Amino acid sequence: MLLFYSIPRRDTNELAHELINRFGSLANVFDAPFEALMHVDGVGERTASLIKLIPAIFGEYHQSRCETKATVRTRADAVEFLTPYFADMSSESALMVSLDGAGRVINTVRVKGGTSDEVSLDLNAVFFEILSNSPAAVLLSHCHPRGLAAPSQSDIRTTEKFSDMLSGFDVKLCDHIIFARDDVFCMSRMKSRIRPGIFAFTE
Repeated sequence: MLLFYSIPRRDTNELAHELINRFGSLANVFDAPFEALMHVDGVGERTASLIKLIPAIFGEYHQSRCETKATVRTRADAVEFLTPYFADMSSESALMVSLDGAGRVINTVRVKGGTSDEVSLDLNAVFFEILSNSPAAVLLSHCHPRGLAAPSQSDIRTTEKFSDMLSGFDVKLCDHIIFARDDVFCMSRMKSRIRPGIFAFTE
């Protein structure tokens, strides 16, 4: 049915099955890079664009519907809140969630992106968010689209520097959560590889 909106007046059932067989699952179809979709016979620019819109719109829907109502007080809360933002694993992304003193979400912004094994932050975007919304705490997250959820040494160094920067504004870092295609890792669980006391989350 979705494909029919970009390929009208044609039976799109065969193409739908071809896409799922090619990429392995419906989720993998939505996660596939735009260029990879275009290499499937019958998929043109309009169809590839429509497919890529689905996870993007879902993320925006989640933000619009839930952000002002969400409360993040634990790791489990954080993972549940952030998961829809990383529905599209075809592109790198880093997010910062601003929280008030009660753990209520003030705002969620993209602060650049990650690669297969490290996070890259736009400090100007971070500074603007802190100065604009004066959060009591923030939650950092990024994805490893082509890697594992385990943090790299670069992730650890960036996290420690980020925490030091936040402390200058009297803002706590709750956690740094890494998403991969089939995994998620909360860096606040790390005991030996990261400086003690860096995260506010303990559960």
